[in-house]
Amino acid sequence: MNERDRILVVETSTRSGSIALIEGAEERASSAALDPGVPHDRDLVPAIERLLATRGLLPRDLTGLVLGRGPGSFTGLRVGAATVLGLHQALRIPVLGRPSLEATAIAALRVVQRLAIALDARRGAFFVARYELDSRGSLRELLAPRLCESRDLAATLPSSEAIWCDAEPLLAPWLPASQHPRFTADLAGPRAEDLWLAARRLWPPPPSPSVEEQLLPLYLRASSPEEKRERSLGAP
Repeated sequence: MNERDRILVVETSTRSGSIALIEGAEERASSAALDPGVPHDRDLVPAIERLLATRGLLPRDLTGLVLGRGPGSFTGLRVGAATVLGLHQALRIPVLGRPSLEATAIAALRVVQRLAIALDARRGAFFVARYELDSRGSLRELLAPRLCESRDLAATLPSSEAIWCDAEPLLAPWLPASQHPRFTADLAGPRAEDLWLAARRLWPPPPSPSVEEQLLPLYLRASSPEEKRERSLGAP
């Protein structure tokens, strides 16, 4: 990054979303939490405008965009993707989409060297991924984010790695803490500022022929209505 860079980071995969502004060669970070009681389609754009205003900036002053692609809330991911795509189309600035789990991982890896993440995906499944820090302190993906049925967790996540989970009571019957160590530090979920720390190794992103594909939400599963429709049509 150089001194004139102004990168907006958007993370809306959870109800308690956040945004961050990364500025200059020193990567000075200003961040703001979104109101968990207000839908992201109502609070994201005003929050971006307020954050920029605190730095005396307008959207046209931005030089780059980073989006947390999930997995997570269907609605939140759509709102974040649509907002970032709209800014890209208006400003024609570089954009990078990354899994939101990387933000959780980079926060936890300040304490441990290797980590597994298991997020409640509802309906008897978890979103899982595994990460570590390489010799240069950069994030390395060991297991790409995927949907894992509860019964398959033990075969998917190594027993030697610490696990961070947002639904411990649901995890415990399948992965007892006595066999799979837990990461117990308090993490509130992915934060925009941490997403930048995970994504910065890939900045600036190479030109992409399809920005829409770069920003495609990482759903990993169909929504409840979609799954019901598939079952009604006899799909597996």
